[in-house]
Amino acid sequence: MEASRKLLILATGCALVASAARAEDNVQGVKWRAKTSIQSKALNMPERTAEVCLPATDADQAAIKQGEAQKNCKMTSVQRSGGKTVADMQCTGEHPSSTHIEVVKDGDTMHSTMTMKTASDTRTIKSDYTKLGGACEMPKNPAAAAAALSQGTLEERKKRLQEMMGGAGK
Repeated sequence: MEASRKLLILATGCALVASAARAEDNVQGVKWRAKTSIQSKALNMPERTAEVCLPATDADQAAIKQGEAQKNCKMTSVQRSGGKTVADMQCTGEHPSSTHIEVVKDGDTMHSTMTMKTASDTRTIKSDYTKLGGACEMPKNPAAAAAALSQGTLEERKKRLQEMMGGAGK
C-alpha cells in the first residue's frame, strides 16, 4: 500500500511539472535581476541574487496583482503616484497577516519593501531590481505558483526559498 501511495504522489508531481511547462500556461515576460534580503525573528536571509521574470508591462505592479489574486487576502489600499506604489493587504484564514508594500520604479530599476506582520512575527523583505531585458516565460497565474511555494513546514519553505535564491552561500 505504501509503495503505491508513493508512486501516486510521484506521478502526480510529474504531471504538475509537465503541465506547468506547457507554453499555453505561460505568458511572455522580461528578465530582471533581483537582490533580495529577508529579516524576521524566524528567518534572517542575507541578500541573495536571482534572475526573475516579471510582466513585460507594469513590472512594478506584479506584487500587487499577486496579492489581489491570493485566496483569503484583500488589498485594502492601493495608491499609485508616478513611479511609486503603496499598498496594504489583509489576509484571513489559517495564517492571518497584515502586509504593507512599497514599490518605487525608476526606468530600468525598482526598489521594493514589503513588511508582513503575523501574530508571532514581522517579516521585512527588501528587493532591488535591475532590468536585464530579454524575453522569459512566466505563469499566467503567479498567485497560484506562489501559493504552491508556500505549502509545507517552515523549514521546507525556507529550503525552497534558499534554493530559489541561489543556495545558502550566495
